[in-house]
Amino acid sequence: MEFTATMRMTLHTDYALRMLIFAATRRNGTCTVNDVAQAYGLSRNHLLKVAQTLRDLGIVETTRGRAGGIRLARASEEIAVGALVRATEEEFALAECMQAGGHSCVISPACQL
Repeated sequence: MEFTATMRMTLHTDYALRMLIFAATRRNGTCTVNDVAQAYGLSRNHLLKVAQTLRDLGIVETTRGRAGGIRLARASEEIAVGALVRATEEEFALAECMQAGGHSCVISPACQL
């Protein structure tokens, strides 16, 4: 028997990772949503929501106004990508048993997954 798990990240998580990569590579540490949108050819409106999520998670700091922008709230080495993905994905179940209400697997009582 072969088990294949297919899992895809949402665009929200994908865009969050791209925004972090972009911000981490800026010399002055600050970028704008427009900068990210233009660099990657992404929707500015989607990126605004992503920036808000990252701000709410304490991963970036945002400043409004003419000289405003987005910058990492801490050093890039201190940002755990796995924690970010878990925080931005609504359902991140690798196997059926990890899903809400997914306890129908016959080996669940003995499985240490």
